[in-house]
Amino acid sequence: MVPCAAKSGTVRFERNATRTGAGDLTGRGVGTGGAAGDTAQSPVTVTHHRVGYADTDQMGRAHHARYLVWCEVGRTEYMRSRGRSYRSIEADGILLPVARVEIDFRAPLGYDGRVRVETRVLRFRSRMITFSHGMTVAEGTGEGLLAAVARTTVVATDRDGRARTLPDSLREALLTDPRDSA
Repeated sequence: MVPCAAKSGTVRFERNATRTGAGDLTGRGVGTGGAAGDTAQSPVTVTHHRVGYADTDQMGRAHHARYLVWCEVGRTEYMRSRGRSYRSIEADGILLPVARVEIDFRAPLGYDGRVRVETRVLRFRSRMITFSHGMTVAEGTGEGLLAAVARTTVVATDRDGRARTLPDSLREALLTDPRDSA
């Protein structure tokens, strides 16, 4: 497991953290396959969440719908950490609705457990962005165990739902590790 000192609700950047699950759904790692627009060197944003009672099903395990919430938090924090919040992108007239979601569940997450979510850009194309999310057990028995791998794809539209082209400045912001400019 890649060491992490981040506390609940904080974000931490890490390079090459794919070992614990931020790769694609096949487990090959981010950006493999060589398709145009793949971003194998995309930086990673890490968020942490505690599984509460409201997050669980009758069996005391994290409900599958919660994983989508953790992916959304990962996406928004990824963008915010690179200086481009969803709000700022929407102010520029670009909306980013989710067009596709894939989740591969590998191990259950239980009540009161902590989950670590690693988010990165898998692909950035002219009108869409695909994020990968690796979710691992963050503490206790099974620490570092891969619980789920997800991909979410957002598409660029205007307020009327017409396709928009994403600006190059957004691509640069999302694919540049903020530590590289320090």
